[in-house]
Amino acid sequence: MPFEDVIKYVGDSIAQEKSKRARLQDLDLIVVDNSIRESTVGQLRGHTLENKWKIYNEVKKCGFKFIVVAAFSHMTRVDDTFIREIVAKGEDVNNLFAFTEVIEEVNDGIPDTKTTPVGLRLINPMIEIDLAIDSINWDVFTVQDMCQLLVQRFKWSRKKLSPNAKIMVNLRDFPDAMVYQMERLFTVVDFLASLPASERPFGIMFEEPTGKYLPEEVGAWTAGVRKIMDSRGWSGNLLAHVHKKWALGEMTQLECLVNGANGIWASVCEEGAGLGHACSTVTLMNLVRMGNTKVQQR
Repeated sequence: MPFEDVIKYVGDSIAQEKSKRARLQDLDLIVVDNSIRESTVGQLRGHTLENKWKIYNEVKKCGFKFIVVAAFSHMTRVDDTFIREIVAKGEDVNNLFAFTEVIEEVNDGIPDTKTTPVGLRLINPMIEIDLAIDSINWDVFTVQDMCQLLVQRFKWSRKKLSPNAKIMVNLRDFPDAMVYQMERLFTVVDFLASLPASERPFGIMFEEPTGKYLPEEVGAWTAGVRKIMDSRGWSGNLLAHVHKKWALGEMTQLECLVNGANGIWASVCEEGAGLGHACSTVTLMNLVRMGNTKVQQR
């Protein structure tokens, strides 16, 4: 191959990479801090109230606006008491988030849609859904039923908790859904994007907890979600969360940001389930070293 052809090939490839750098340099990144929750997943010991308050106060020093403070379930957890203490101490709860299931249980393949999940008790819920699980009979409970159930949860939150609730939808089994049920996932994204502006969620979250996929693969999935959102005129938040496993976490997270995500949900520290995750510290510093002044100003 003549050197001129090689030089052109390399030049074209570098031009694409420069466009990625430009995207990261100009990105107005949103961080939803997950330090309180991330450090309990898969650990041998749970948090005490003292642990939670120490982490919460350190996170506030970092200047993060949005903070995950709890994950509720049918079991009583220390999170229940922690939330009561937060409210009692007069903390501003308008930018605090908590994880909740979209459904409490599935019986014989049919989700219980009538019972309101116990996790819907904080102003800003992060509603977790799975779109590739076999426990649901998708021929009976269809993807359209899931979309309508999400709308029910949105209405309940805005009526019972706050009309200004910052509702997030977490595509929890994102990789499996993309590999096995891509059309189902895109149907949900398109439905959310098609809602009137006043009814849409605050944003969509997704996670890659397996570490099995290359950064470019997860980046392509991210780009697909963003393209659907853009096609409906929705410039909403799209937040990524990536675990390490095979040491590709940070690069995968950056690929998500390059390909349409505008935020991350992550802990300040990399410790967490599955050999750790792509923490906010490393991601933020990568943006800083690329010249992102918006991150520096915050």
